[in-house]
Amino acid sequence: MKQRLETLNGVVVFEGHVDEKRVTFPNSDRVVPYVVIWPMPSYEGEEQGLAYCEPHDRREATITVAAGNIESVLNIAQAVSDMFHRVIIPGEGEWVRTEPFLPVQWDETVKPGRHYLPMSFKLYS
Repeated sequence: MKQRLETLNGVVVFEGHVDEKRVTFPNSDRVVPYVVIWPMPSYEGEEQGLAYCEPHDRREATITVAAGNIESVLNIAQAVSDMFHRVIIPGEGEWVRTEPFLPVQWDETVKPGRHYLPMSFKLYS
């Protein structure tokens, strides 16, 4: 996922944390557009045959898109969705965007404040 997201122009990619020193432009309070991947370990899917012998390997990830304005968040979120939703990745499987589908949020608990949108994906292998 990270390698694919790193192809987004002008977007910083983090994995599992946000480096607050890298989220603003130099000598500015303007927020750099960024995405954060919050991966989860594999698990057995809910639907299993009675013998529980079918290989079900499910993975999930939340990708949070953040930027200084709503338009940037929406544009980047659409690019992320286009990059993963219903896309079959050789050797992995098919990523599908899943609920919850949320509106763009505002985070004022960090300085500078920023708009963000969490997006959930499941991998079906």
